[in-house]
Amino acid sequence: KLFTFYGPDLFKTATRGEHVPELSDRQWEAMALIDEINGSPEFQLNMNFRPGEIQFLNNYSIMHSRTAYEDHPDPALKRDLIRLWLTVDQDLGIPEEMSDRGVTARSDAFSL
Repeated sequence: KLFTFYGPDLFKTATRGEHVPELSDRQWEAMALIDEINGSPEFQLNMNFRPGEIQFLNNYSIMHSRTAYEDHPDPALKRDLIRLWLTVDQDLGIPEEMSDRGVTARSDAFSL
């Protein structure tokens, strides 16, 4: 299984801290290759959401991003984007170093 977390902006700015070493040339090259692959149309799925739609993604198994958008000028009609990080009780084999994000989903909180 492959588990991934790719946050290029985070990786590039993390080196500002004294405790984080500068990225090596190989790491920069690897990030450039990932960016190139992610930018290739053959690996992209573009989606247009309508009001009321929701999307759930597993951050460890799919790379995703949001493209720029033009929001409504009226503040009352602007989009309301909410990010919610959930964890699951099932053992998905996620490495311990990657499993400390999110809040545990409760099955009694939603009627499924």
